[in-house]
Amino acid sequence: TNHLDSNLFSNPTDTLTMIFFLQSFSDRYGRPTHTVVADSGYGSKENFRFMSENNVEACVKYNCFHMEQRPRFKPNPFKAKNFFFNEEHDIKRNRTIELNYQLWKCRQKAGKMLCSEKDLKHRERRYIEPKEVFGQIKYNMNYKRSRHLKKDKILMGFFFLAIAFNIKTICAKMRKKKI
Repeated sequence: TNHLDSNLFSNPTDTLTMIFFLQSFSDRYGRPTHTVVADSGYGSKENFRFMSENNVEACVKYNCFHMEQRPRFKPNPFKAKNFFFNEEHDIKRNRTIELNYQLWKCRQKAGKMLCSEKDLKHRERRYIEPKEVFGQIKYNMNYKRSRHLKKDKILMGFFFLAIAFNIKTICAKMRKKKI
């Protein structure tokens, strides 16, 4: 069974919301989520670490994932992550290169997962579903700002809007089937 959870955050970026959101999901349903599908706004070291520690399958993009998937992409040989490290010789020569190894390993793992057949389906659905809905709500229904100030009222107003949007979508599908 699929479970649904939602929340609103006043943070300017998505990175800071994921851990709190996953914890609220766990509190609500009494168990952690099994799989997270998210865009690159959530691909931080802290989020990857949290998902790894909680055995959450992370179908989460990182900031340069799409660029790396292009056929003409060539890794920059001067970036630290692309350097060859020979432990025996490089330590003797006293070479020091700083690299966030944990983040690099998380991105490597995420990259493999994101290219698997199962997660390609997740990514396709993730991109289409919310972007289209938010676009329609924002531009077609002209809902760009809440009229309320308190979070619980803002959430309630948005949930009513989401319900109305879903009813509208169902009615359009029913009309289409009759024709």
